[in-house]
Amino acid sequence: YINHQNSSNANVRIAWPEDGVLNHKAAKLDVPLSEWNPEDKKSVLAFEYIAIRDIEPGEELFLDYGPDWEEAYTQHVQNWNPPDEYANYISATTWNQQYKRQDILKTPAELEMEPDPPSLQLRCHGGLTSAWGFKYHALKWDNDPDKYNPEYGHACQVLDRMEGDYGEITYDVLITEMMEDDDGEIIEYERRNVPRNCMKWFDKPESTDIHLPNAFRHSIGIPDDVFPDAWRSHMRVADPSSGRQDDDPSNQEPVCGMYIANSTISNSGLGMFTGFPIEAGDEVGNGDVAIMILELDWHNDKRQDDEDDESEYPDMTSNYVWDGRTFGFGNEVIGGIHTFWPGINAAVNFNPFLVNVDNEAMPEFDDAGMHRASHPGTGAFSPYHKGIPHAQRRIPIGGELFKDYGQDWFHERDQPYMPTLDDIQDAQYLLYDFFNKVGDQDGVYDLMIDIRNIWPSRLLNALPETYGEAAIAALGEIADVFQPNATREIEWLQEHGRCVDHIVPGVSTLPNAGRGAFTKRFIPKGTIISGSPLLHMSEDVLEMYDLVYSNSTGARKKPWSKSGYQLLLNYCFGHHESSLVLCPYGSGVNYINHNSTMANVKIQWAPHGVTGHNSSWLSMAPKDMMWIYKQSLALDYVATEDIQEGEELFLDYGPLWEMAWKEHLLTWKPKDRWSSYLSASTMNMLMGHNLLRTQAEQRDSPYPPNLMFQCDRATVPEIDYGTFAPINDIHPCIILERYEDGSGADDYVVRMEVKGEEEPEIHNLSRDAIKFYDRPYTSDLHLRSSFRHRIGFPEGMVPNEWRDSESSLFFANMEDLGAEGGAQRMQSDEL
Repeated sequence: YINHQNSSNANVRIAWPEDGVLNHKAAKLDVPLSEWNPEDKKSVLAFEYIAIRDIEPGEELFLDYGPDWEEAYTQHVQNWNPPDEYANYISATTWNQQYKRQDILKTPAELEMEPDPPSLQLRCHGGLTSAWGFKYHALKWDNDPDKYNPEYGHACQVLDRMEGDYGEITYDVLITEMMEDDDGEIIEYERRNVPRNCMKWFDKPESTDIHLPNAFRHSIGIPDDVFPDAWRSHMRVADPSSGRQDDDPSNQEPVCGMYIANSTISNSGLGMFTGFPIEAGDEVGNGDVAIMILELDWHNDKRQDDEDDESEYPDMTSNYVWDGRTFGFGNEVIGGIHTFWPGINAAVNFNPFLVNVDNEAMPEFDDAGMHRASHPGTGAFSPYHKGIPHAQRRIPIGGELFKDYGQDWFHERDQPYMPTLDDIQDAQYLLYDFFNKVGDQDGVYDLMIDIRNIWPSRLLNALPETYGEAAIAALGEIADVFQPNATREIEWLQEHGRCVDHIVPGVSTLPNAGRGAFTKRFIPKGTIISGSPLLHMSEDVLEMYDLVYSNSTGARKKPWSKSGYQLLLNYCFGHHESSLVLCPYGSGVNYINHNSTMANVKIQWAPHGVTGHNSSWLSMAPKDMMWIYKQSLALDYVATEDIQEGEELFLDYGPLWEMAWKEHLLTWKPKDRWSSYLSASTMNMLMGHNLLRTQAEQRDSPYPPNLMFQCDRATVPEIDYGTFAPINDIHPCIILERYEDGSGADDYVVRMEVKGEEEPEIHNLSRDAIKFYDRPYTSDLHLRSSFRHRIGFPEGMVPNEWRDSESSLFFANMEDLGAEGGAQRMQSDEL
């Protein structure tokens, strides 16, 4: 940001720092350029920027770029003569920001009257090139890493504009696509009823300012007294030495940004560790699929509302899930809902002294372009994923990641004196006061610790153990005292842990598969792509039944009326001869789809002791595992061939899974009424900031029956929550009136349905505070026709001790019949 001024006005100069500062290698200044190795990619030089006079706060900094630069710029200014057409230029970024992608696109007739800027090109989302399937579906540009790439999507032209029954505006478009083949064939096709947010303005190729032929270009000059004499020779560089590795990725070792290994907290199982330093505000991880678990207690005959009900069932997920209401999923069901969110959100631990990853990230809704009326895979995968968290403070390389589990976590586990985050913050202020007012008095500090041992409290327990540690914390923060013990050497993590950073999510290349797993970097054959611990449970825990609801006692299942399985089953491994299912919670692995012919990944048991794997469990009967609430099994995912960066990963789910999926495709038949289905997410995207109808207006022009309004009461300025403002205060609501406020915006009067309160009437509610939500049991998660099937373990991985189901006895009898029985068993497997 430092601009040029000549030497008389410059207030900054550059200089070489001392050797070692900022990785500066002073010896490099004495090496002629002809002896530099061009393949050495390390940064070995640095500048210091030094004030050459006193500089006041807010004063701009200037550097002398040198006489050559100044002469070149002066000449450029004198010769610069912009063409007339520059006066009307507008960039796509400015245009999109100006209209926020809510502008009305012009039809051909309207363009003849008022053309769009000639430098802009309208492009349609690349997802429109596949089967469009459903006229209201909206695609998000933000779901793809290439969202700002001008070549993403295809040029398109508006043919017509329509307004729908709910006030939404859609378009008929003509898409021009250049095929990726040697001929570069251009094809055109029409798509109907395309929403506005599927189209975006881009700059035409080579039309932006960086392509201006008359733009100024010149390097900044290094002062003569700074430029080394050794560099003033001719500028020829040496050829690279023979035998060095080239840029061929197969010659490079994969790097890793995240590991899973034993936690630094005793008796806390596994933890997540960073492979690189992470700065405050940086993204942490690659995101993962978030899987809803619906009313698990009710489907297992445990009544949440009855404190005297002592019925229990083995639920290994209980310590690895988040309250689904935290993420806004409470409207999916009437009863309890939990979110199983593998990766960081399931494997990370809680250390109140070292919380370094925020809880701000929420799973993003993305149905991958699938609709229940046209895609058999709808409802077979979770539409919620990603939600990448950020670092709250700097995490050193090898540092363990920690999230806040909430203030009640330790209280519920009979640890009442474990400090909360607020206690630690108060302790930090106490240390500042102590060293400011008491100073170098280690005896006084020791007395404080003695008092803590006699009268324990959460606040005093937040203080460092010794005076020396307290002094460190007072100069920085309490976390500095604990960080060294929460950091592991990278070599230790490589030996005792597993990398979980090789996989990133994306839209699968397979039809009806939703999202898939893609490699973040080149993976050589035989590499362990990821390691994943497993949650063990009985498959019948995931069974779902028709429920009988009661306002007073919750719900009871109808044991004779089984309705299906929890969605979680689709992400778990099992075997048809065993009641045991094993659900991975490692990072990224739940995105790996099935493909028996293109499989490039296989699974194998992790070595004993790695990622919590206990090989003795391979000889344990499932009934003996169920009530042990400790993760004790783990898988390694291994590359069976060289896998290029960005290539999709596939795993063979087994012949029974494949046969079940083919049967599902053959028998799947959508209901007629599904063709008009709109999810709340799609409706919110379509409506944008459009006006919402009042209750009276909806009598004549109703919204889809599966949708309802919810309002965020916390946005109302008249409501003062004081210090304890909730994150949200969202409740079902009815729109009573709509009116225009003084600024031209529309506000609403609503009646809210708040549990335990008289229905309050709220005035001055803005449009942003009102959203569409799916009514309970209406989203794709509840489709009874959705595919459900466990992922199959390879036959050789399933111990005989696990074969406890009735089918295992049947197959054992078949084997007693000899070869004929073996043939019958194979046929039974296929069936």
